[in-house]
This record gives sequence, structure tokens and C-alpha cells, in this order.
Amino acid sequence: GGKPIAGATGSTYQVRKGDVGKRLSVRVTATADGRLPGTADSAATAPVRKGASRLVMATSRAIVRPGQQLTVTVRVAATGLVPTGRVDVYDNGRRIARPLLVDGLVRLPVRLRGKGSHLLEVRYPGTSWLGASRDWTWVRVR
Repeated sequence: GGKPIAGATGSTYQVRKGDVGKRLSVRVTATADGRLPGTADSAATAPVRKGASRLVMATSRAIVRPGQQLTVTVRVAATGLVPTGRVDVYDNGRRIARPLLVDGLVRLPVRLRGKGSHLLEVRYPGTSWLGASRDWTWVRVR
């Protein structure tokens, strides 16, 4: 057997960050008037896996002039959690910024120099409790 999770005494339980990598089981205690209490333990789960993150990026413009500012908006989401940490922003494979997420969101001013198509990619590396994700888009400089 394992050890009880503090405060987990209700009929439902929301898996938390600290549960990643651990096996969970349930102990049910039944009571009825005139009877002795009974308990039953479930089998342990497989180790709890990291949660999934979803990164969505958008640009304020799809076509810009060289050096013209555009805004890259990045939102990282996860069910029941607010992603933390930094994202890496790449222009044609070269990292150009590493901003910090605030409430799972970042708005980043970007200026692209060379003419032609630029592949903008944003990567969220994940955490010990949340998986990585990424998104990309093309911006044309002319």
C-alpha cells in the first residue's frame, strides 16, 4: 500500500502536478447503521503521465516590409493547469527570443530583416509535469 494524500477524502479527486510518476489507488470505506465499517482498496494505476500542453501561435500580419514590426501572440494551454516557464521563438531555425509565459500567454514584438519567406516557430519545452508542444506559421517579407 501507499500513503494517503492529504485532503483527498471526498468522492472525487483531481490528479495534481505532484502525482506525476506515481501510482494512485483508492480506498473506499463503507458504513451502515448496525454494521461494522468495511473497506476496500483498488489496484494501483499505471504511473501518472505528464499532462498534455497545446501551443497556439498567431501573428498580427502575414506580410511585412523588412524591419516592420509584427506581434507574435503565443498561448500555451493545458486542461486544469496554467503552463509556466519560457517559450523559444525561432525565425528560419534561429532562436530569436525566449520570453516568459504570464498566465500561459506571451505577446512578442518581432522585426524580420531579410526578404522572402520566414518560418516562425514557437516551442514550449514542457515541465516535469507538462509535456512539450509547438506551432509554426509562415510570414512573408517583401
